[in-house]
Amino acid sequence: MEGGGGAAHAGWTGEEPVDAEALEVLLQAPSKAQVNEVFLLAFRARHGQTDALVEKAASKLGGAASKEETVRLLRAANQLIMRAVYLSLDAEGVVGLLPSDFHQALGGLIGTIVAHHASEWRELIIASQVSEPRLLDMNWRGGVKAASNHITTMSVPTCFVGLQVQDSPQRKDELPPVSNITFELNKEELETMLGGLTKLRDQLSGVAQ
Repeated sequence: MEGGGGAAHAGWTGEEPVDAEALEVLLQAPSKAQVNEVFLLAFRARHGQTDALVEKAASKLGGAASKEETVRLLRAANQLIMRAVYLSLDAEGVVGLLPSDFHQALGGLIGTIVAHHASEWRELIIASQVSEPRLLDMNWRGGVKAASNHITTMSVPTCFVGLQVQDSPQRKDELPPVSNITFELNKEELETMLGGLTKLRDQLSGVAQ
């Protein structure tokens, strides 16, 4: 790959600077497509690098980089990816994370690659986050339940509630199961629950203001 000197780019000062020196190993890549492959591998390695990923990335560089250089490269590329995704940067913004004297052609290529995949990466990151169980649907109906003791039998107003809940995923790559929960409330229990929900609604409204 060939290119001129550095262009003036505003650095990103929110955290420690990107390890730009590690990214310069990409100059050894035989083609732009191989640089793209390295960034795809860096994203895959966001939860931890494996020997297989490191070896595959090294092969994309034509075997010219050592294992240590490749490990450092993947770490720096992932650092750049995460910042770009978090800040919703376009190609120019990605280049702005690099120092002003960074290789101009390589910087432009990196910006284009990261910006191109950013939307897809963001969706994958959100989808892979382990979260609390989530309410999918709720239904209810009123009815009358017969209650009796040894002496009398009487009709008791009752609310029947059904909840459809998506459980917490146990792994990042699995679709969590859905559970159906059914329970009943008498008039007093329903009033207690509605009172608690009303207070919660008021608290949330206060936070939103």
